[in-house]
Amino acid sequence: MDDKKEAYVWYGVFLLGIIFLLSDFASGSTPGNINSCQTLDTMGVYTLTADAIIEDDVNTCFNITVGNVSLNCQGWKIIYGNRTWGVGINVSHAQQATLHNTSIRNCVVQKNMSYGGGTYGIVFMNVSSSTIANNSIFTNGTSLSRAIYFMNYGNGDANVNVNNSIENNTIHTWGASSYSEGINLDRGSPGTNITGNIIFTNGTSNNFGISITNPANNTIKNNTIQTNGITGSNYGLYFSSDAAFYRAFGSNFNSILNNTIITNSTGNSDNYGIYLGSGVGFDIFNNTIFTNGTRLNHGIVLYGPGMGNSTVANNTIFTNGAVSGDNYGIYLVSANYNNISGNRIQTNSSGGPANTGIRIDGSSFNYIVSNNISTNGTTQNHGIFLASNSTNNTIYANTIRTVGSLSDGIHMNASGNIAPTNNTIANNSLEAIAGYCIGWGTAAVNSTRFVDQPLANYSFNSSFVYFERAGLGSVDFLLPINGT
Repeated sequence: MDDKKEAYVWYGVFLLGIIFLLSDFASGSTPGNINSCQTLDTMGVYTLTADAIIEDDVNTCFNITVGNVSLNCQGWKIIYGNRTWGVGINVSHAQQATLHNTSIRNCVVQKNMSYGGGTYGIVFMNVSSSTIANNSIFTNGTSLSRAIYFMNYGNGDANVNVNNSIENNTIHTWGASSYSEGINLDRGSPGTNITGNIIFTNGTSNNFGISITNPANNTIKNNTIQTNGITGSNYGLYFSSDAAFYRAFGSNFNSILNNTIITNSTGNSDNYGIYLGSGVGFDIFNNTIFTNGTRLNHGIVLYGPGMGNSTVANNTIFTNGAVSGDNYGIYLVSANYNNISGNRIQTNSSGGPANTGIRIDGSSFNYIVSNNISTNGTTQNHGIFLASNSTNNTIYANTIRTVGSLSDGIHMNASGNIAPTNNTIANNSLEAIAGYCIGWGTAAVNSTRFVDQPLANYSFNSSFVYFERAGLGSVDFLLPINGT
């Protein structure tokens, strides 16, 4: 995916709009009951008593410019963006001072008009220890529709929006062209708790349920996320990195727990349940993921370099596709030292090839343990696929069933002249139909060790292999062996 260059254009437009608005509104708000759009620049509790509808010549309804402000809408609407782009609630200080203890609750934040790009429901800039809870947010526009947006000023600071909570909100975003996002956390938003939200995104291309750049110490749990699109890509959870920021501050130790994620496309688009493009120390537990579309459908992706030391456990993953593209339950690319265990994976295709339960590509020192994998399709539906220079991985006690021609329980294949080496396959239950329990795609997949591994049928292609039976010893083939 690209670096969202379009987003930075709107970034500049948005900041100019904020500066204009902060100078345009009168100061000196009074806490208590309010019934219209305004700037809240005095600490206290504000209670909305009627729908607040933005005027035609203003883009933002509420600007909160001081800390210790509580806005309770009591279910009343905030209607914004009646001209083009707009912001429902903006929380920021003109001089970039940090605002603490802001609370936005029980609001219906709504943009009715479908034109204009860069429409945001709620924006935090340099806000800490604050809460967005129990709101319903509807954004609508041509591109860059974001319901909740934690923005970085672009000055490279590590901690811009820190220790905030986004809880129990219902979010709908629509976009006529690209980038419809439920929640977007820009660089420098560590310690964010995203819990119990219901998120729907729908646009022509590039739809994100939750998108986080350089995540650190965030918790994402008990959310229901559904993304839909026609072209481009649909992501339930998307984690990316800014290279310079990553080198300085890292992307570490995030928890993704008990979420239900559905990605779906009706056209030529790719679908990803959880996509991790940077960081170490992720805990990904007990999520249920459905991906469905005509092209690539991947349940969980760990995409390096620098992606590792994470645990993916006890998730339920269904990938389904048709016509073209590959379906992978879990996909590791240049991702090392990960524990993939106890997952239930089912991949299915009604038209295209390559339904793989777990694919390991150029990744090493991973433990693939006690997963239950079922693949189904017309051809090349492998349970576990080791490719390229994947080394020193352990594949142990998995239960695998494959259906379709040329479909192996465990398959190994080189990429060019680079082949998997020094991997251990132990005590797996393999029920491969119309394929091999163990299949070699190319020659010289060397130093593979089989430990207590029954093999009903297999194919070795000019490779060095070792067989070991616990308590009895091993048989090591020192010259390449071939055939079945």
